[in-house]
Amino acid sequence: MATLDWYVGRVRRQLDDHDPEKLNFVDGFQEKWTDDDLRAAVEDALLEIDDTPPETCYTVETFPWTSVLVKGAVIAALRQAAIRDTKNRLQTNDAGLTAASGDNTSLYLTIVQHLMPEYQRLVLKVKGTTIPRHPGSGFFVISSPYADS
Repeated sequence: MATLDWYVGRVRRQLDDHDPEKLNFVDGFQEKWTDDDLRAAVEDALLEIDDTPPETCYTVETFPWTSVLVKGAVIAALRQAAIRDTKNRLQTNDAGLTAASGDNTSLYLTIVQHLMPEYQRLVLKVKGTTIPRHPGSGFFVISSPYADS
């Protein structure tokens, strides 16, 4: 059974945010996403999946397709990073020379746009194999004048 911390590890590996040898930091290694950021990304992805019709009530432990939840969490983490970079963007101009730092927003959003179609297809596939398990899930009876005649 997958736990929230298991998903955090998988999402971190998908984001390639786990190995200092692969990153170009001069002063040392610092992960882009904290564990709390990735937990929030997993929870956001699960909420998004649960809210996609038909509504479901999955938990991290009961979600049937771990790879779909990992993809959703990766997309949520990339959105987080895009928002953070937009918020922290610093642009300076000196004598006509413009320099910007923290401007990876468009890169993150391009990756999100690339991943979304497959992710949405997989979510619909999961939902197509799911029977909603909560009251008000959309199952109802249509009466017929010919019933019990």
